[in-house]
Amino acid sequence: MYKKMIEEAKAKGITTDKMMWESVEDMEELLCMMKKEHPDKYWKFIRKQHGILYSNHYTEDFAMYDVEKMQPLGMYWTKAQVEEATKGMSFPSGTTPCDRFVAFNAFANDLHGIIPDADIFKVAHSFWFNDKDWHGKNKIWEYMCLNYSL
Repeated sequence: MYKKMIEEAKAKGITTDKMMWESVEDMEELLCMMKKEHPDKYWKFIRKQHGILYSNHYTEDFAMYDVEKMQPLGMYWTKAQVEEATKGMSFPSGTTPCDRFVAFNAFANDLHGIIPDADIFKVAHSFWFNDKDWHGKNKIWEYMCLNYSL
């Protein structure tokens, strides 16, 4: 019903940016209620919207959200530490510092204590950013979407 209303108003040429932003504000109120009452559904929706708006790349807020949820360590390296440790590595076009922050922390959470930290960076770089078999947009984003049952 909502989508149909928007489409009809747009087709009739009666929408304005101001009207659309007012609609977004109303949706934000509904989403706040949804976050309290159905947090899993809320985060699934927000993750999907974020992927659409940012072409499956991380921004600061979503990166922190995902890294804080990682087990057993959460944030093992800061974004600055990841940037320093990876400054000589090449990354696919469009890779954000936040993509790298999530990817390297994900591997640290999986492999800390099993292989040395320096090797974690090498292996994680190869796995997340240099996988010749991967044909998606951004492996770390898409993997985390699967991890959170999107």
